[in-house]
Amino acid sequence: MKDGVTVKAGDTIVITASSILGKPPPTAVWSKAGREFKPSDTVQITNTPTTSTLSIKYASRKNTGEYTITASNPFGIKEEKVKVKVLDIPGPPGPIEASSVSAEKCTLTWLPPEEDGGCAIKSYTLEKRETSRLLWTKLAENIMDCRYVASKLIKDPPGPPSNPRISDTTKTTATFNWGRPFYDGGLTITGYTVEYKKDGDDDWVLATATPLRINELVIPNLQAGGKYNFRVSAINSEGCGEPAEIEKIVELVDREELPDFELDAELRRTLVVRSGGSIRLFVPIKGRPTPEVTWTKEDVPLKGRAHIDTTESYTLVVIPECTRYDAGKYVLTLENVAGKRTGFVNVRDTATLAWTKPKHDGGSRITGYVIEAQKKDSDQWVHVTTIKALDYTAPDLTENMEYTFRVFAVNSSGRSEPRESRPAVIREQTTAPGFDLRSVYQQVVVAKAGDNVKVEIPVLGRPRPSVVWKKEDQEIKQTQRINIEDTECIVSVPRLIKGNEYIFRVRGVNKYGVGDPLESEPVVARNSFGKKFFIFRHCSLMTLLFSMNLL
Repeated sequence: MKDGVTVKAGDTIVITASSILGKPPPTAVWSKAGREFKPSDTVQITNTPTTSTLSIKYASRKNTGEYTITASNPFGIKEEKVKVKVLDIPGPPGPIEASSVSAEKCTLTWLPPEEDGGCAIKSYTLEKRETSRLLWTKLAENIMDCRYVASKLIKDPPGPPSNPRISDTTKTTATFNWGRPFYDGGLTITGYTVEYKKDGDDDWVLATATPLRINELVIPNLQAGGKYNFRVSAINSEGCGEPAEIEKIVELVDREELPDFELDAELRRTLVVRSGGSIRLFVPIKGRPTPEVTWTKEDVPLKGRAHIDTTESYTLVVIPECTRYDAGKYVLTLENVAGKRTGFVNVRDTATLAWTKPKHDGGSRITGYVIEAQKKDSDQWVHVTTIKALDYTAPDLTENMEYTFRVFAVNSSGRSEPRESRPAVIREQTTAPGFDLRSVYQQVVVAKAGDNVKVEIPVLGRPRPSVVWKKEDQEIKQTQRINIEDTECIVSVPRLIKGNEYIFRVRGVNKYGVGDPLESEPVVARNSFGKKFFIFRHCSLMTLLFSMNLL
């Protein structure tokens, strides 16, 4: 115990003296500052012929000090000393002195506590209370010195909010913004009140029934094109402060802003998409009024398989299961009364190669693979890339061109012999027309006179098949009353004769042929008020969905 004993306040101090030797066996006595310890409720002494242990329960700072064990017999006396430190919270600091007192602030100083709790003082926490109250509130913490300048001691209503301004208007609304007041009255700001009045009126009108906790308000339902004054006041527990008023009269007009958009880094470069994947073009937009958004490709508006979602803040184009025909330049045009802005995104299709590791690595770890390509009718092999992965998507290939690829494995000794692919013509994958029946189930449809007939069937095939609808072996043509959407395979059939029975069938057609027809159950057109239901048989897992236009 040369380093002494350290315990926390409230713990038990335990000091053991071992190897107490002598003939005859000596007597051991524990003392501190010349006072001998005697057994009590808190002090316990345990002796054996060669050891002695002193235990003191519920240690406090007064137990800190130097402890002495004395061993004696008729032939002599032996003493050993042990230092004990009890760690506790510090004592109170010295008296607080106030100086330089004014209405705004005062300077407080104090002395360090006489008792530091056994370790250095890290910081101070300062609290205050009004003499008329019992509650203490925290004024500051983590004070490193024995000095602090206390401010905001006097409580007042807050000063006026800073920088009041109208940031936007329409013909009937105004967006009012402001900042915190420079003076909060020595208290927390709990809210704001906003008022307005028409030019020429004397009375101010509250814009909200309750105080606001934010620094912005859109004031609605104002007179179209009117002229208004606006002001805002801050509130604390002492009350409402002086208002801050916008100096100039505000006229309500629709503000115009040129259209604009922001392409992220990926879209600013050429977007490379693997065949069968999805093209996703997300572009934030802005403009006042909200600009009209147009997407085109090769000067033709996007439609069909492209799903376009546009709001006042973004436009999104999604093309699922893309093919080589979806590659190209996509042009975005924004236009409003303030002007026009255009931009574009280049989309490129790719081919994917894959291979396996060589069976033998040549006694050295494979460090990568070299890919080369050769066009048909060419003797030249062109380096494509060097990678570590076991697959690669090759960009910038020419459509309808035949390519052969070869891959070399590389280790520290050099390249392996190449493994060549079969010749491949870069073209869109083609499949015959068909129907995806997996997600369609038998349904019960109730229709009444005046409703539309709506048939929805998922169609498969590459390229996308054209769809022909027939009614009683007669092809249904697009008219003002009949709408055919090939991409969704939906047809609306009006003017069915009540009481007649109909059968509908659909075929998919592409350049590789005509698919087998899908035929509906016979349908009888009738009014729904007699609680009759139209139930259609499913083919495999396919259900035809009709909503009848019965006249």
